[in-house]
Order: sequence, then structure tokens, then C-alpha cells
Amino acid sequence: MTLPKLSSVNLWLLACAVSLAAAGCHAPGKPGPGPEVPRPSQVLDFPTLYRENCAACHGENGKNGAAIALNNPVYLAIAGTANIEKITANGVPNTAMPPFAKSAGGSRSPPSFKAWNESGPSLLKFDW
Repeated sequence: MTLPKLSSVNLWLLACAVSLAAAGCHAPGKPGPGPEVPRPSQVLDFPTLYRENCAACHGENGKNGAAIALNNPVYLAIAGTANIEKITANGVPNTAMPPFAKSAGGSRSPPSFKAWNESGPSLLKFDW
């Protein structure tokens, strides 16, 4: 039995079909099963929270920013966890410190503040 000869158009169509099959089901522009960007209230990872909300003012590692250094153990000891949580939630009026709690007009939920209190200070490197 001899195989039929394929014309150049048929070869091109075959190559396209193989390419599409190899590319998988995720064609460009087709949305995936979940959101590409999580809602702010769903982000509970402290490094992400800090990078997206704090680093611009307080510095990349909690220092050398325009605002107070958050990796200063003396400041953290004096301010206390409850006060820092309150300031983070409600902001500081007449300053550049915005509120982050939904109840105060921000976009963060209480679990975000729990992530800060549980892992934040230990992840900012103290090198004073």
C-alpha cells in the first residue's frame, strides 16, 4: 500500500494542527480557571503585603524609607504590637500614613493584620 502524497497546503494544515495540539488548551487570551490577581483581602503572605503596601514609604527591608524604620527593634518595643496594628488599620490623620482596614476605607481585612503581627517583625531584618 502506498501513502498518498501530501500537497504543500495539506502539509501546512497538518503542521498548524500539530502546533495547536502541542500548545495545549490554554490559548492566548483564554482566561484561566482562577483570578490572575488575587483580591487584596486574600493576600496573607507578609512579604507580599509589605512589598505592596509598606515598602514605598518604610523602605525595602523596613529601613531607609521616607517614613519611620519598621525594622528598628527599639521602635517596635516602644510602639507595641497593639499600637502598630491600630495605626496600620486606621492610619494617622494629617500624615501620609493611610488606613488599610476596610472599616477605615482601606482594602485590607483583619487576617492581613494578623499576618503582620505574627510574622512581620521577624521577617524584617534587624541589623542595627
